[in-house]
This record gives sequence, C-alpha cells and structure tokens, in this order.
Amino acid sequence: MRKLAFLPPVCALALGAVDFIFRKEVLDTAFDAAGLAVPGAHSAMMLLYLAAAAAVICILLGSILGGTHRSEPEYVKAFSGGLLNIVANIVIAAAFIYACWLIYGRYGSFRELNVLQLLFLVFAVLTAIAFIVMSVGAYRRKESGALAVFSLAPALFFCVWLIVFYRDNSVNPTVISFAYHCVAFAVTAIAFFIASGYAFGKSHRMLVLITSLFAIFMCTMCAADFMNSLPEIILLGATVVELVINTSLFIANLRPRKE
Repeated sequence: MRKLAFLPPVCALALGAVDFIFRKEVLDTAFDAAGLAVPGAHSAMMLLYLAAAAAVICILLGSILGGTHRSEPEYVKAFSGGLLNIVANIVIAAAFIYACWLIYGRYGSFRELNVLQLLFLVFAVLTAIAFIVMSVGAYRRKESGALAVFSLAPALFFCVWLIVFYRDNSVNPTVISFAYHCVAFAVTAIAFFIASGYAFGKSHRMLVLITSLFAIFMCTMCAADFMNSLPEIILLGATVVELVINTSLFIANLRPRKE
C-alpha cells in the first residue's frame, strides 16, 4: 500500500477542490445581499448533490480499504512516519500558532475575548503542540501518556470551533448557507477523535479512513467561505494538509488481512 497510499486522500482533496469552485458559485449566485436564498438558483442544489456523491465515494474508499486490510493497534505504529513527517508537522503547528496570533490581533488583549473565543485560541495552541508530540511519538514508535492526552486536542479544538461558528450564525435564517461548515467541523472533530483512539487501544481503521477522507473533502470545500479571512484559511489549510499526511501514513502502514 505504500506506493499508492497518497491516492485516496488526494482524491478526496481533488473532490473538495471541485466543490470549492461550486461553493464559490453558490456564494455568488444563490444568495442575495441580505444572505437569503435566491428562488430558483440551481447551483445550491448542484452543490448538495456533489457533496452527497463525494460522501458516498469517501465511504466506499474507506470501506474497501478498511475491509481488505488491517492496521496496527497502536497509534505510533498505525501512523508511523519519518523525519519529514516531523518537519511537516512543525510547519503545520507554526501555521496554527500564527493564525492564533492573527485572531488575537483582532481583539488587542485577552480582556476583549469571551470565554468561547479564549477556549478557541487555547485549544488551537494545544492542537499545534499535539501535532508535534504525535509526529515525534510516531517517529520514535514510543507510546506515552503525553501522546495520548495531546491526541485529543485536535478533536476538542474542532468541537469548540463548531460551537463558536454555530453561535455566530445561529440567527441566520438560511441554514444551508452555514450548514456545510457545521458538518465540516463536526466530521473533522470525529476524524481526529477516532484516530486518537489508537493512543488508547481503541482501533477502528474503517472509521478512521471514512471520516478522515470526508473531513479532507469538507474542509477543502468550506475554505471558499473564508477567502477574505486569513486566519481561518490558514487553520483550514493546515488541517487539510495534516489530514492528508496522516491519512496517507495510515494507509501506508496498513497490511493485507491475510498476512
């Protein structure tokens, strides 16, 4: 599987890029200046059909790979990577911290942040640290309590982001305009949570594959809404890169079930 390990996540990324274009079209044509849906706009329905088709593809890919292969039960073996993986995760962590700095700059001081905004920044920083801790642990193939604890940080971060995003959009009467983001944040949190199970002796290879591939797709598509907001684009872009790397490593470490 090593030579073709990158293909499934790259396919999910490509599907997300296609839907990114359609999402931009939806934003330009399917909603009026007040944010309400334009009657008769077909682009919104087309986007929904494409997203549903991509979900089916991700489920099929994950089911086929998970059904025909087995994974190592420990995180450090299932996601084992080399030095390049550590370097990539350091860059991703730096991107997360830079995005946090930009978001903090919007407010000027911690006193201007509410509890949810503060939690958002705290868990974003913890996620940055987690990416480094987990990649180092996978390289050394050494389980540790720190790896297990930090493995939960990305999932918690996306849970907080989901809450923050929904709170900011809860008064929006056009649910379809922000529903994709709620799904994206939720499925990304689930993907990281299921992957973290390997650090606690809970392995679910099929669910890891399905949720990770779908998270790559959804985060790529939803980046279209944040083109004018650099911090969010950085966070989503870094997350997609992390998911592509981790999913590729996971697939590369799979073994045929008959071995």
